[in-house]
Amino acid sequence: MTQTGEDPTWHLLNEKTLQRIRAGSILLNAGRGPVIDQQALLRRMQAANDLTLVLDVWEHEPLVLPELAAYVRIATPHIAGYSLDGKIRGTWMLRQAVANALGFSPPLPLEHYLPVADARTLALEAQADMLLPVRLLYDPYRDDRALRQTLFLEAAEQAIAFDQLRKLYPVRREFSTLTLVVSSPVQATYLESLGFRVVLE
Repeated sequence: MTQTGEDPTWHLLNEKTLQRIRAGSILLNAGRGPVIDQQALLRRMQAANDLTLVLDVWEHEPLVLPELAAYVRIATPHIAGYSLDGKIRGTWMLRQAVANALGFSPPLPLEHYLPVADARTLALEAQADMLLPVRLLYDPYRDDRALRQTLFLEAAEQAIAFDQLRKLYPVRREFSTLTLVVSSPVQATYLESLGFRVVLE
């Protein structure tokens, strides 16, 4: 997040640049909240309500602007990389860096530290809903509902609740832990692009 220089990222999407986004577009922010001027975005939505908003980050975290959240299709409390695999990978990378810096033996391969997933293989029929495996591993609407329950608390309580949501995420695995057996090349392409391992029958 930069506020100075030739191309600052703070309020990169402001009153002027938000107007350049075509009606019907999806605006997703999972990077930094202040990249978007939330008051300008709120004014755009109040005037036209012509964008689909998916926001994981908020300009004034841990406070979320309820008026803006009302226009957001999926609102999550800065879930970032909270999967079990992501946490273990981050720790493993730190262990690797410390080992390199201090001359210790490198850690075992990452796979050695990852626990076996509860669900490892799933066969999908050709007509199956391709969001089924996504929902099996992660339903963003669960986080959306949990966040929305905090939006009408007093500011101090909302901030505490936001932090609690972040600290108490249920354990979830990454899509790559699930191998999908499919019969359609279209399914295979789509699901691989989401990060699943795919076996084409």
